[in-house]
Amino acid sequence: MNKKLYVFFIGVSSFVLLLTYQNCGKGFSSTPPVADQSSNGVASTGAGSPPPPAISPLNPLASAPPSVMPPPIFPPSFVASPALRDASFFIGDPLVLQASRASGTDVKYRWYKDGILIPDVTTNRFEKMNPIEADAGIYKFEAFNTAGSVSVSVVVTAKAPVAPQFISPLALNGAGISIYEGDSITLNYFQGMAIGGGVKYRWFKNDVIIDGAVDWGFRITGTLADSGSYKLEAYNVAGVATFTTQLTVIAQTLPVFIGNLADKAVNLGDVFILNAPSARGGGIKYRWYKDDMIIANQTNLSLMIGSATNASAGVYKLEAYNSAGSAFLTANVTIN
Repeated sequence: MNKKLYVFFIGVSSFVLLLTYQNCGKGFSSTPPVADQSSNGVASTGAGSPPPPAISPLNPLASAPPSVMPPPIFPPSFVASPALRDASFFIGDPLVLQASRASGTDVKYRWYKDGILIPDVTTNRFEKMNPIEADAGIYKFEAFNTAGSVSVSVVVTAKAPVAPQFISPLALNGAGISIYEGDSITLNYFQGMAIGGGVKYRWFKNDVIIDGAVDWGFRITGTLADSGSYKLEAYNVAGVATFTTQLTVIAQTLPVFIGNLADKAVNLGDVFILNAPSARGGGIKYRWYKDDMIIANQTNLSLMIGSATNASAGVYKLEAYNSAGSAFLTANVTIN
């Protein structure tokens, strides 16, 4: 073979091998050209910046952008210890179990009795009105989420009713109470509730039952006809407890103030308040006047003027009145 042809053949072969090697390196890439971010949407290799690394078996460090990690989920944990205590109840009285709340992520609650899920109770408080003996048992309270659960079990026992007993000493039991006609009073306002299990109440006036009076407190707006002997009866299947008192309603009398209303000197622009003493006489109501003109909607013992002006000066008067008549207090207000 001609020496020049031989050299030319070797040179062309080397050039072809070099091009083949370079093209083979590109062929391993599985990444398509990067889309141009301009509005024309033409694919581009991103001239002026290096292309992203190829994802290939030959480049294991190159990968897709990392995904956002979800927030952690914390399992439930009771915030108080013990989370729930053993309990007992009188048959007929409300059964109430109050458990501790639980910390954690999206915590939910459920209750079981003797291993059976109690439907529709999804808070940390369980309550049943008018329970019976069969409501005693083992109660479990569970707090749970997708990360786990915590629970506590307690024993709940039932007690047979006993004769009612008032919670607090009844200081007015048998004593007399007096009010003015038109005044109000709640008999047994000094905590006359009774315990014993399934306790109910009824009120009597002069030994005649009062229709609809079935709570341990009874409110009276005094009329002269309300005078008499009142009795509260607390009762259940085991017995009865009673409370009695005598109520006297006094006819209204002409109002009498138990103090005076002072004159006042006020600086221009200041806030000022006129404070009056109360009046006795029964069924008392109040109204304010300025220079003998009624001040609208002012029916309390105090009168406040928000910002004194020269027009605020004058004679202020408070009237106390009832069905028997009226009494007045006056005060002069001057503006400096």
